[in-house]
Amino acid sequence: RQSLYNNKFFGPFMLYHSNDWDTFMDNDYILTGGNVATQTLRERLRSIEGITDVRRLDFMFATAPTFQNEASRYDALNPYTLLLVQMTPDVCRAVNGMDITTVQWESQGGMRVNFKVMCIQVPQLRSDYNGTTGLVHGTTS
Repeated sequence: RQSLYNNKFFGPFMLYHSNDWDTFMDNDYILTGGNVATQTLRERLRSIEGITDVRRLDFMFATAPTFQNEASRYDALNPYTLLLVQMTPDVCRAVNGMDITTVQWESQGGMRVNFKVMCIQVPQLRSDYNGTTGLVHGTTS
């Protein structure tokens, strides 16, 4: 958080983590007398000033997933990856490629009506003229 402050990014922040952090995020962080848990690591991180939430990114893998098609494999990120992102439009924003649209068609000679709901929305990470952005990437290696 301090490196973001040094670059004049003051929040609010969202902390994203890879799926291998799940085993730790919901473990007990603070134990009171008699080993009674009062707070998890996820709750403790949320209570830090400026961090609005802690969320898992399902496709930020710690190890490479195996796919049926070898051409669709990709390099895995380092294990125990964290991303701290300032959630303001000058750092990241959602780009709507297509609004929510319902598509309808008939099949089986008009005896069945099918529906699909689709949209396109992607994140756009932004930086200033100097290439500085309100994103910090942390990993164990």
